[in-house]
Amino acid sequence: MKKLIALILVLAALLSLCACGSLRSKLADMQKETAAPEPEEAAEPVVLITAAPETSEPEPEPSPEPSPEIVSEYRLFAENVSWTEAKARCEEEGGHLVVINDSDEFNKVVDLASEMGVTVVWIGLHRELDMLVWETDDINAEFYYNWDVGEPSEMDGERVEDYVFIWNWTGRGWVYNDCINDPAGDYPEVYRNNIGFVCEIEKPKE
Repeated sequence: MKKLIALILVLAALLSLCACGSLRSKLADMQKETAAPEPEEAAEPVVLITAAPETSEPEPEPSPEPSPEIVSEYRLFAENVSWTEAKARCEEEGGHLVVINDSDEFNKVVDLASEMGVTVVWIGLHRELDMLVWETDDINAEFYYNWDVGEPSEMDGERVEDYVFIWNWTGRGWVYNDCINDPAGDYPEVYRNNIGFVCEIEKPKE
């Protein structure tokens, strides 16, 4: 009888051990299932490098070059020509009939005429639509006038006097006088070999 009880106890112990092992196995499986997943290895961050735009400083504006000083060259031609012919000749020379802005310029023209021995000199002054007009585009220019007594007369008898010269004819010195376009052609006995004209050529000062 004792042997039987002992055998039963041994069997019960074995069953208990088996049951515990099975239970531990199930608990281990459950722990695996409920365990938090291992964190995945973090990927290396991607860094985008954007090149900064070149911000070069703007080049400074070049300083404007100063306008060159303009000087006038004067050329006197002793020729029996009309005012319109004299105007065309000066344009061929690269200038214009002299524009007299002040008394100094007037005296330069007088000195040239005296050196050349002429007594009548066409200048860059004529009449358009009853107005006296100089050969210049400078609307701010000032001009010099030294009219003879009774001039400008605007008429020579019935002929219109639309063109201007300076002359030293009456004993009153060099003065302005308006005249017809071609006095040397119309009155050769008076004007031929006495007429000249002055061209003014403007150039940058060297």
